[in-house]
Amino acid sequence: VEINRLPKRGETIAARDDKTGYMIPGGKGANQATAIARASNSSTVAKLSCVFGNDGHARKLNKTLADNKVIADRGSLSLNAECPSGQAFIFLEPRGENSIIIVGAANNEWPKELHGALKDAIKSASCVLLQQEIPARVNLQVAKFACEAKVPVMMDVGGEERSFPRELLQCLELISPNETELARATGMKTETKEQCVTAARQLINKGCGKVLVTLGKDGVILVTGNKPEVVHTTTN
Repeated sequence: VEINRLPKRGETIAARDDKTGYMIPGGKGANQATAIARASNSSTVAKLSCVFGNDGHARKLNKTLADNKVIADRGSLSLNAECPSGQAFIFLEPRGENSIIIVGAANNEWPKELHGALKDAIKSASCVLLQQEIPARVNLQVAKFACEAKVPVMMDVGGEERSFPRELLQCLELISPNETELARATGMKTETKEQCVTAARQLINKGCGKVLVTLGKDGVILVTGNKPEVVHTTTN
């Protein structure tokens, strides 16, 4: 939903554009898989493991994934739940900043253990991408399994606010927070580039391989343990 500003408590405001507010298939996992499928050559396959709800949103998402050549294999690699699909309500301000409310729904209906089709997909993968819109325990299980299979794991921090235990960080080749998420994950200030680099080093010291900090209109900062240790790329 495009807005001029966030409403104050108890306030009702109009959207910035009357033609906004459509249900758009997505979610961080689906977006990751679709981006990979679109950017890849014909020899690369993007697979998504998720939990679909029992509503029209699930059918639309499944079709969109198939149209973009993402393999989700509903009922095998991906599962079904007797509840609504997960949703995110996104409020977009004029300069590109956004605020998001997540309704987990089917995304929270993962089984206690990783299922066979998912394990097989991980073992044959060149890389595993994770995000914060599924239960933390599932991310940890997947990261550990992939790490044991010597498959690189990358995590987008976007999603629900959570802590990052050392046992998870030690499984990650790369973690990508924005400056707000980096502050939340480390308890450190991230108001300047230098502060972002210092906070990112804390995650590396806890076992993560690299940290890619996204800064909106100011680009990204990649912090590694190697030389050059810090790379800053702007959007200009």
